[in-house]
Amino acid sequence: MASHSKGRGYRVIAISLYDDEAVAADRLTAILQRGGWPKANRSLVMREALIRLEEELAGMAAEDVFHYFANRLAKRAAAPSPVHAARHGAYGRSSTSVAPSSIDEQKR
Repeated sequence: MASHSKGRGYRVIAISLYDDEAVAADRLTAILQRGGWPKANRSLVMREALIRLEEELAGMAAEDVFHYFANRLAKRAAAPSPVHAARHGAYGRSSTSVAPSSIDEQKR
């Protein structure tokens, strides 16, 4: 995917996200906005994610791309739900903050 340039077509498309995925996109958008990027939005977050994915898959054969997606899906399906929730919860903490070590500490 090429970077944004003049003369390049632009299309509005719809994508389907699960609730937790939409929450994650909103959370990342909010982080960017709080950091001083006032025009940050879900579209920016999704475009950057797609660019990153294309960079990761660059040079792979079609069969390898297929296996990449199949393996990711299998890994997510096998992961317990707290792992999934923790992944999204991590966005709200700075790299210097320390997560509570127990349920009791989280409630304080």
